[in-house]
Amino acid sequence: MKHLTAVGMAASCLWTVVPSAGAQTLKDMVGTWILVSDTNTAPDGDTVQPFGRTPQGIAMFDSNFAIVNARSDLPKFASGNRMRGTAEENKAIVQGSLALLGTYSVADGVITQHIEGGT
Repeated sequence: MKHLTAVGMAASCLWTVVPSAGAQTLKDMVGTWILVSDTNTAPDGDTVQPFGRTPQGIAMFDSNFAIVNARSDLPKFASGNRMRGTAEENKAIVQGSLALLGTYSVADGVITQHIEGGT
């Protein structure tokens, strides 16, 4: 399994992924990647780890991509049914998880996601 670090700019909705091996071409990205860390940096330099210090995540790349990231400490729904979550449960889960899908490009060793859908 390959390892991936996600880097986001909080103010712009631009997401890039940085493989530990350093992708140079689209071909280098093909496969399944496990999230190692995710840090967002605001224009003023402040950083936040939206999925905590021990995030869970997987990314799959072929001609498209799909990514799912989540905090490792997400609450379980007390009702056992996500359609009956409390306001607190729903807030914690929405703020602590993210799924994205779309296409991507590689230029100068940087992978840029062109997000077409997600949570």
